[in-house]
Amino acid sequence: VNKFVYKNILISETKPPDKYEKEKLIVNSKPFPGEKVILCDTSEFNPWCTKSPVYNSPFNVYNAFLSVYLAEQALLSGVDDIVILTPYKAQNRLIYKLVADKAAVDANFKKIIPASIHRFQGRESELIILDLVEGPIKKVKWLGGGFDSDAMRLINVAITRSRSKIIVIANLQYLEKELKEQSILKQILEEIKRNYLVVNAQKFFPFINIPIKKIDSINIDDSTPQFYNHVSFYKAFLKDLSQAKDKVVIVSPFLTPNRVSSFETIFRELHHKKIKAFIITKPFKQQKMTLDFEKRLVENLKKLGIIVINKPLTHEKLAIIDGKIIWHGSLNILSHKNTSELMTRFVTKETKFSEELLKLCGINLKKIIEENIIEKKIENLNKKGIGFCPKGHPLVLKKTSFGLFIFCSKFPGCEEKMPLTLDIVGEIFGEKYLYCEKCKSSMIIKFSSKRKSYFLGCSRYPNCRFTRQL
Repeated sequence: VNKFVYKNILISETKPPDKYEKEKLIVNSKPFPGEKVILCDTSEFNPWCTKSPVYNSPFNVYNAFLSVYLAEQALLSGVDDIVILTPYKAQNRLIYKLVADKAAVDANFKKIIPASIHRFQGRESELIILDLVEGPIKKVKWLGGGFDSDAMRLINVAITRSRSKIIVIANLQYLEKELKEQSILKQILEEIKRNYLVVNAQKFFPFINIPIKKIDSINIDDSTPQFYNHVSFYKAFLKDLSQAKDKVVIVSPFLTPNRVSSFETIFRELHHKKIKAFIITKPFKQQKMTLDFEKRLVENLKKLGIIVINKPLTHEKLAIIDGKIIWHGSLNILSHKNTSELMTRFVTKETKFSEELLKLCGINLKKIIEENIIEKKIENLNKKGIGFCPKGHPLVLKKTSFGLFIFCSKFPGCEEKMPLTLDIVGEIFGEKYLYCEKCKSSMIIKFSSKRKSYFLGCSRYPNCRFTRQL
């Protein structure tokens, strides 16, 4: 930093004896005893970096686990002043949830402080773990700035927060390729490479590489991440699915008939055990599916109790079982062919981390479950029948992006419509929905000309302005 940011104008003062002894103690503690500056290189694993649609901010699951693992090693060595810094909000939230998961079991983990670089300005820590997050899929943008850029100021703040020791987590090969020559970050990383310790994360981070022949018999400690290639993944994943007890979420951007068919037996087993299962995938049009195949696929999965959610810009390759077993990597779980892809298996004590991970991916399972229940109620109501239009055709209830509407079943040939009734709303949402949450008065159906949709408003309006969506 002195060389590239301050042009060598800074002068280092000798520390007082007590602070020098403290620094010596931290430097000689794990991880990497005897080293002041360490670059932990993730190039060999090459973890993906994805932008969260919720926070418009990048996150990297592998880096999050690696950061917390390094902090844990320091904590076990007696270091009690540890901060994990990251430039991005989404990554900070992910690390925060992972630390909270561990703190729920061991209160000592509360000594590990996750923070964004912006929020940590003006403070210091004995040990700084700087997670740069960046990796394939997302292009490096403002973090690659040159002299006098926001990137320079941010990197300066991050590096100068350490009083004794700093560990930088970076995908070195990716950043060397993506960053321009004038990038301050690139210059600092090259300086670290020349003068300090560079460690391959794959050699240090205790992944267990599982040979396919041993998957059935090996007894693995869930506290240790497991690393699978494309050959061994499916056998291990199916084993996890067979032991699921509550809920399974599979995020696979693409689906193919053969791969989905290979899961039929286990999907039937999940359905028989009444385990909720969700598949999140790209809109079928983006997958270039025919309408016939799309219809058959959704119908068959629906029969097996699988809820299929189409989500634009789904890049994550992810599976979560019972909220605690997390599979993450570069393999499209429900479309994979024989390519050399990698998956990692992490296990957490609580569900906070997986909930945050789904949230960062823009996936709200609670809302999806509620919408699925409503969809089934609408389907059952339409089967029973809700009346006829003035021309004698059966009416149908539909939920659109604008809310609930009653259309003629012959639409667009017949454009007759009927207004919603409170009886229908009560059947779909429940009787409690018909009463104001604030003053307990009855609700009435209103129409918003601005939004072109129906909604429920409190009958005591304007004294009470509580509303509910339809």
